[in-house]
Amino acid sequence: MPEVSTGSSSSQSLSHESSLIGAPVVRSEASAPVRNTDTDTDRTVISEDAPIHRHPVGILRNTANGQEIPISATTLLGRKPSKNVPAGMKVAVLTDSTRTVSRNHAVVSVASDGSMTLRDLGSLNGTYVIDRGNEVTVGPDAEVPLAIGVTLRIGDEFYAVDPGESDATSESSVTENSSAPSV
Repeated sequence: MPEVSTGSSSSQSLSHESSLIGAPVVRSEASAPVRNTDTDTDRTVISEDAPIHRHPVGILRNTANGQEIPISATTLLGRKPSKNVPAGMKVAVLTDSTRTVSRNHAVVSVASDGSMTLRDLGSLNGTYVIDRGNEVTVGPDAEVPLAIGVTLRIGDEFYAVDPGESDATSESSVTENSSAPSV
């Protein structure tokens, strides 16, 4: 089992799956949600009902390297994601010849209505939304609405946020974590 730092001087051993903030994600083998029995009420877990859309609600396109990332569910973006990811969350490995994208850089969340938000995960080189020439810094403590037509700067890589109705999109760089621990 991996050792996960919880912010204190000690480490705790978690199951093979935990949320992006280190809290265990509890799932049953049946699809009914199971309550997290952890007494720490300050921890957050991913909802069993996190929406997954059949077709992408948006596509991140990097025209410099040709990478396309369809967004149909909450997606972790990073150069080499290393954190345990909750079941159902997708992982997108960003092509990064500049090495300015952090291993676990940002998360795009998708709501049930198809709207998207962006949150930085404390990356070294930052995450920015560029809209009509104005660049807004995305911090780790806030989710910024993500609209079609804006550009993301993730490190030194740029991604246009395009509509998601393209049938030509490839999910080759996006994987879904479908594993769930037995409870």
